Amino acid sequence: MSWTCKHCKEVPHFEPKVVLHGDNDLQGMIGWDTSGPEPLVVIAFRGTVMKYLKNWVTDLTTTEVKPYADLPLVAVHEGFHDGYLSMKSQIIDYLASLKTSATVIVAGHSLGASLAALCAFDLVREGHGPVKAVYTYGQPRTGNFNWATEYKRVVKNHFRVTHHQDIVPHVPTEFMSESGFYHAPLEVYYPDDTLGYKFCDGAGEDVHCSDRVSSTSISDHLYYLKTTLGSDQC
Repeated sequence: MSWTCKHCKEVPHFEPKVVLHGDNDLQGMIGWDTSGPEPLVVIAFRGTVMKYLKNWVTDLTTTEVKPYADLPLVAVHEGFHDGYLSMKSQIIDYLASLKTSATVIVAGHSLGASLAALCAFDLVREGHGPVKAVYTYGQPRTGNFNWATEYKRVVKNHFRVTHHQDIVPHVPTEFMSESGFYHAPLEVYYPDDTLGYKFCDGAGEDVHCSDRVSSTSISDHLYYLKTTLGSDQC
């Protein structure tokens, strides 16, 4: 499998293994990070394709689903959950094919950030290998307050990175569903284009971080850690 994209040279110790394909042109990748003393399985989900982003934000539906029989009060965004389910079996099959239990890192940007959170939640709950950390960038609200609470309990070391006026962390709004969408912690807020950041509180909706922003920006959604994101870049 080729590893020759513009930014691939910045992570030379990554070995791609499987390309994930989901409904509605969703994509992801599974590979190995061999840079440290312990090889890590990396599961990464692609964000919304740039040319569709504005329409996706505008037309975002707010239908919820309650997919966990043992958690009747936990609701998540139906579209995000359906998208994740369309790739879940590919992920589980790959992890099951490994000879030993593997430590996993999960990551995603934009829509892919919500898929990453749903994936990490299932991996831990279903015992498919320890999840060392989750890194999401520009993640929309994925579920309700009960989801955020349960996610915080189950998934450790989730770093939900937000950038300045990025519009996507503000959708769906907290009032766009019957039970209300709500972010899970821990938010790591970058207030400008430098690499300075702030660890926000453990509640998930810190009014001193991304929640303080009144105006929003798509361009901030496509620029994280001094890297321009989009189908022509990553």
